[in-house]
Amino acid sequence: MEIIMHSPDDLAAAAEKFTAAMDGHKIFAFYGSMGAGKTTFIRAVCKALGVTEEVKINEVYDLGYEDYFYGGGTCFIEWPELVEDLLPADAVKVRIDALPDGTRKITF
Repeated sequence: MEIIMHSPDDLAAAAEKFTAAMDGHKIFAFYGSMGAGKTTFIRAVCKALGVTEEVKINEVYDLGYEDYFYGGGTCFIEWPELVEDLLPADAVKVRIDALPDGTRKITF
């Protein structure tokens, strides 16, 4: 699937489209360059899912990754290439690309 965001005004709608397409998957690995919008998009997706507490990004080893990856909850992972060998086989790979015109392309 592909979602295009032409401006920051499209963020909430893009997050809604993403959550509608999650299809029961629980583990999402977000790839993209620095500044592509991974953190911003993940926060928008969490908001669309009804998360009310602050979303924090922490070190995977400090978290006890086994509990997050295999505990049955939804997990969004930034910079998954750093822990590629730890990712569950069923992790959905999500790519966010910042295009030259400022558009963001999200593919998964």
